[in-house]
Parts: sequence; structure tokens; C-alpha cells
Amino acid sequence: MVQTLRPGRVVLGAVLGLVGHALAFVAGIVAAGFVEPSEGGGFEDLAAAIGTFFIVEALVAIACLVAGVVLLVRGRRDVGAGLLAGWFVGLIAVVVVISM
Repeated sequence: MVQTLRPGRVVLGAVLGLVGHALAFVAGIVAAGFVEPSEGGGFEDLAAAIGTFFIVEALVAIACLVAGVVLLVRGRRDVGAGLLAGWFVGLIAVVVVISM
């Protein structure tokens, strides 16, 4: 039996994948707010923001890839495909923004 993809569930999965990237961005900003730069003009706040951003991005990547594959295997192709597509589109957007 072939399951039809429901557009609403595909969009839901894609939005969840994209929200993970936004969460990483917000976590980086929050981390930078907690750290004070040293007196000599250090970059500790920038390092905290970048480190937190990349750690959260790695966690989001693992979570989206594992959840997307599990959903695909269990027959929830609409949500699984949307989640993987949303994560991938967000990844491309992050790479484009970083390269600017």
C-alpha cells in the first residue's frame, strides 16, 4: 500500500527542521550575553556565541537525521521527509549566511 504524502504534515516536518537552526542562533546570542569580555578587549563573548551555535547545530543535525530516518522507516514518510528537507534547507541557509 502506497501512502500519499499529506502536505500539511510535510510542512510541519520542514518547519520543525528549520526551527532547530533558529534555536541554535538564539542559543548563541544568549550564550554571548552571559559572558563578559576581558579587560584587554578579548573575544570571550564571541567565542561563547560561536561555540554554542555549533554545538547546538550538531545536536540539531543528529536529532533531525535520526528522527527523520526513524520516521521514514516507520512509515511516516510525510513528516520524516519534511523534517529532513527542512533541516537540509536550513543547513544551506546557515552556510550561505556564514559565507557572506
